[in-house]
Amino acid sequence: MKKYKEALMVIGSRLHATILVSGMGIPSININLDLRGLGFTNTFGLENWHLNHNSPQIETKIKKRIDAILNNNISGFLKFIELRNKYKKKFNNFMKQTAEIIKNK
Repeated sequence: MKKYKEALMVIGSRLHATILVSGMGIPSININLDLRGLGFTNTFGLENWHLNHNSPQIETKIKKRIDAILNNNISGFLKFIELRNKYKKKFNNFMKQTAEIIKNK
C-alpha cells in the first residue's frame, strides 16, 4: 500500500490496482484486457485516458499519457475524481437510508 501512496502514477492491466490508486487520487493508465476493465473505463468516463490492449500505436499513446501526467495535465483524470465523488455521495446516502430502515425495524 505504501508504494501505491507514494506513486506518481500507475500503469498496468490489473483492474484492482487501477481502482485502488484511482480512489486514492493517483493517476492511472489502465490497459483494458477484458470487459471488466472496459466497464470501469466506460462507467467513469475514462475512454480518452485508459487504453484497450489492442489499441493501435499503444506505446505512443502510453507515452503521451505519461508526458501529460509529468506535465501535470491530468484533466481527463480530474473528471474521474469528480464522478467518483458523485458516486461516493450516492453510496453514503444509500448506506445512511439503509441504516435508518434497519434501525426503525
